[in-house]
Amino acid sequence: MKSNDNLIQDRIHYLRANTDFVSTIFDNLVGYAIVAADFDGNIIAYNEGAHQIFGLNPGEVIGKKLIEDFFPDEFKRSGGIEHINSELLEKGRFTFEGEMLRKDRSRFPAHAVFTLTRDKEGQIVGFVKIVQDLSKQKQAEELLNANEARFRLIIDSNATAMLIVDEEGIINFVNPAAENLFGRKKEELIGSSFGFPTVAGEKAEIDIVRSSDYGTAVAEMHITKLDWKGKPSYLASLFDITAIKAGSEASKRANEELLRLNTMKTQFISVASHELRTPLTSIKNAVDIIISKKAGELTANQERFLGMASRNINRVTAMINDLLDLTKLESKRTELHLSEVNVVIILQQLLETFNPQAAGKSVALELEYPKDLPTVYGDQQRVEQIFYNLVGNALKFTPEGGRVTVSARIAGAALEGVHDYLAQTKGSGSALSQWLELSVTDTGIGILPEDQKHIFEPFYQVEDNLMMAAKGTGLGLAITKELIEALGGKISVKSKRGQGSRFSFMLPAYSPHSVEVTALEKMALIHPNSPVFSLLEVNFVQEVMKSLNCQARDDVEQLHERIVGVIRKVVHRDGDRIIVKPISGGLVILLDKTTKEKAVIVRKKIEGAFSRHPFFFEGRSISVPTVSEPVAFPEDGVTLEELLSAVKKPKVDYEIPTEYPADGADATSK
Repeated sequence: MKSNDNLIQDRIHYLRANTDFVSTIFDNLVGYAIVAADFDGNIIAYNEGAHQIFGLNPGEVIGKKLIEDFFPDEFKRSGGIEHINSELLEKGRFTFEGEMLRKDRSRFPAHAVFTLTRDKEGQIVGFVKIVQDLSKQKQAEELLNANEARFRLIIDSNATAMLIVDEEGIINFVNPAAENLFGRKKEELIGSSFGFPTVAGEKAEIDIVRSSDYGTAVAEMHITKLDWKGKPSYLASLFDITAIKAGSEASKRANEELLRLNTMKTQFISVASHELRTPLTSIKNAVDIIISKKAGELTANQERFLGMASRNINRVTAMINDLLDLTKLESKRTELHLSEVNVVIILQQLLETFNPQAAGKSVALELEYPKDLPTVYGDQQRVEQIFYNLVGNALKFTPEGGRVTVSARIAGAALEGVHDYLAQTKGSGSALSQWLELSVTDTGIGILPEDQKHIFEPFYQVEDNLMMAAKGTGLGLAITKELIEALGGKISVKSKRGQGSRFSFMLPAYSPHSVEVTALEKMALIHPNSPVFSLLEVNFVQEVMKSLNCQARDDVEQLHERIVGVIRKVVHRDGDRIIVKPISGGLVILLDKTTKEKAVIVRKKIEGAFSRHPFFFEGRSISVPTVSEPVAFPEDGVTLEELLSAVKKPKVDYEIPTEYPADGADATSK
């Protein structure tokens, strides 16, 4: 008789020979444990996946009744094994999810499927158990649940309204802040349609119709994509800006009202000043006639009182002029007459004018400047006014025995903060590369730091006993600042109490190039908000350029007119400009709202138009003017000087294309 072991081995060989095992799957499916057993529980097949999951080698299990050892004791005591057997016999298949044991008796969550196996004749010979280790999946679920709980805790306590919306636009979650914002309970919101488009990464301002008790609200919405309970969803964060919007509207109305009042104030000052000027002029003329004794002799007392009246008339007149100056400067209505200004001459005149006043206080008035000091580009009268205001102030607040020094030096590049062309087109001096620093330094009483922040404000008065005696209208420094900024400069002050003050300001140095570019800036009149524009430069041949500064000026002007007439057949929109460069005599074409690509088309059309129109100068035919490659704002520069510097002059011997669109075609319509 065969031994029990031999009977088992025979059964193993018999089952393997007569059972349809798919060996490739059995041997290579390592992510799952596959265990085959006969119906007595003897293990007859055991794959590598089972080895990895349970920790037992095939030699430790093959031929042994260890099926029950994979289950915890409490499962076996509760009849779990018997339940598996009965379900298998009745249904042929059983699914189990619960804890199983490894070799070291440690537990792990598992999903197992038991299936009956049959031989080729259909007789039941055993079963196969396929086990999946759920440890990592359970850990991930626990982590996900923990993260979801933490996420809920974070957004529940967040003051920002947050909603989670699925891809169909249905609300799946709301936090308490969202309930408050919408004026509705979460039970009403969850499951309802959100009603606003959800695009990840986008920001939008939305109007929210709340419940009848809460009115309406305005929110700024930010959308973020996320997974919510395993499904693609969107997190909508809503920032309640209702109060901000209301405040903004109130602020806007307040600003409009302030602007209206400021306009009324300016108009009132202007009208009142003009109305006061007329009677003051009459009074002054009458007083001057009496003081000159043309109306008769005067007593000593009469002369004294009339002198007092004359001084006060002059004081009031100066105050009225200051008010008018300030209102014009603030409203940008001051007309500047820009030219080359010799600062040295102004400084010498200052010395002559203020020397008697300085000597009367035993104050030394000194000038400091280099011999090669350049001229500045500005308004002669306004530059003088700036110096007179600053020197007059310095002498006023400098005690006897003190010193006032007026200095000038070359400062190089413009200081930070000087207005560039796009910020201020009129007389900005943005194109200038060299600047002069001009300063007035005194050894007076000085200015406290808190007052330095305000001294350039209109009507500001320093509350100081030492200054009360020399108190003025509070307009001088405000006017000085406005004048300097109108000329393209900037003023600053450094002062220390008891040691004196230094007022410094910058003005642009004069050069023919700076004059030309500044003139072009004024004529261009490009709006600061223009999104894009392009420039073309038209230049003449050398024989014409040599004649620009000689007797042939009239011929040059006629040539300009003919060339502009040809260009106008191509460039004829309202926003475009054709500007004559005042010194070099070339032309600049400004194409408003035109990209560089479209400007290339315009250039070709202009060249074509030039080729079909012969040009004459001083009675002889001349070469066709050259047209530069276009440059564009802001791609090639943000100031007119930067753009002109970027212009590349074409070679004189370029080929002119033979075919072009008709002259009258719109250059930028394609």
